[in-house]
Amino acid sequence: SSDRKHQKKRNRPIANGSIKSLEAVIFATILFLIALTTAYFIDSRVFKIDLAIFGINILYSVKPFRWKDIKFLDILLAASNFPLRVMVGWFLFEPYNKARLSFSYNIFSSEIESQSIQQILFNSAPRILEISTKFSTITLSFISMILFTFSVAIFLLSTKRISEKIKNKNADEIK
Repeated sequence: SSDRKHQKKRNRPIANGSIKSLEAVIFATILFLIALTTAYFIDSRVFKIDLAIFGINILYSVKPFRWKDIKFLDILLAASNFPLRVMVGWFLFEPYNKARLSFSYNIFSSEIESQSIQQILFNSAPRILEISTKFSTITLSFISMILFTFSVAIFLLSTKRISEKIKNKNADEIK
């Protein structure tokens, strides 16, 4: 494989031959089935997201798809993993997310001040407007969290690709 020829990746256990490919596939399959079974019993939504992440990774890296070789599609596909992971966290902690937002206002009159501007101009007691907002916890909407995560992931992956391109261009110039 190409990993055996790569300067850094050739020392990995599968690439250097210390673990056989079949052993790795069997071990990965067992872990995958344990993860799916656990997800299924925790929350069916987490199970579905795990399947979606698996499907995305197949499309991203396995031939004949290997969408990681298609410009821009590689970034979109890789970025889609991040909001899916946020969804898993959201669904797992949803029962504990009991945010309460309370908004209250009070208008009240205090003692009449004969020298107050309000008393002089309007012949009424001064009123004090008190508005307060209290959060026990801050909760963003589900959709805003997903869109934010996806946007940040696209930004970070794009800058990573640009820096890799610059680095490769500089390496070619040195040669």
